[in-house]
Amino acid sequence: MKNGRRIVAVVTVLTLVLGALGCAGADEITSGGFRLPGVKPRPTATPEVTAEPEITPEPVTAEAPSATPQITEAVESDAAEVTPAPTAEAAAPEAVRTPAAEPVTESDPMAGLRAIVVVLSEGATQVALSAEADAEAEVLAMIPAGAMLYVKTVDAQWSYAVYGELEGYVPTGKIALYNAEATPEEEAVVRTISVSSSLEGVTVIEEGTPICLTAVLTGFDDVAYTLQWQYTPDAGATNVDIAGANELTNVYNISFENLTYLYRLVVTVQDAEAEPAA
Repeated sequence: MKNGRRIVAVVTVLTLVLGALGCAGADEITSGGFRLPGVKPRPTATPEVTAEPEITPEPVTAEAPSATPQITEAVESDAAEVTPAPTAEAAAPEAVRTPAAEPVTESDPMAGLRAIVVVLSEGATQVALSAEADAEAEVLAMIPAGAMLYVKTVDAQWSYAVYGELEGYVPTGKIALYNAEATPEEEAVVRTISVSSSLEGVTVIEEGTPICLTAVLTGFDDVAYTLQWQYTPDAGATNVDIAGANELTNVYNISFENLTYLYRLVVTVQDAEAEPAA
């Protein structure tokens, strides 16, 4: 602001000068010892009173300051240089973008596994699920006859199966694939049971309509066996024998009572250790 200070100084000096001139003029007029320019002296004889001429001071003109110039040079200051505080955007580190995580979907642990059913000899009620493929190995659980589990691998002597939350080995001769196809290599060592229903593909049915369940067995040709159809009204918690249902087919009339029942076929062989027929 140097220009501003110069202008104030000039105006101040001019004010002092004018003030001094005004004071001097007053002294000259009252004392009579000094003459102002343009004032005639009084005659000594007959003083003639004349009007004092008006004193017209020379106009003092001060140079008007120019318009405020643009400041193009940095203003020097004794104050310490102040660094502007960083803004929130500048202060915050750049966020690292990570790819959006794909939604996690729980997979079915039984996906890709095949169902098997326990097939025992008459009088046997359960089979052991062993920790190893050995009859002397630790027993993890006892599986009842007719129970369903899932198999991962099938071998001539032992099959690796999943029973609830347990996994272990069961004798291949005491199981049968249930509604599942055997590979050509497995056909010689494992039996199969397939059950179909006349309800398949039907969406609307009248009460009292007869329903036919049909079973097809493979690998049982060289052994004697018995059949027993069962139903469960509570999703497997209890299984009830159907009186007189001992053939490969079972026919019953559908009703509102048995509409949600589940049915299964229990196969009991005379010699569960016998090799399945090729």
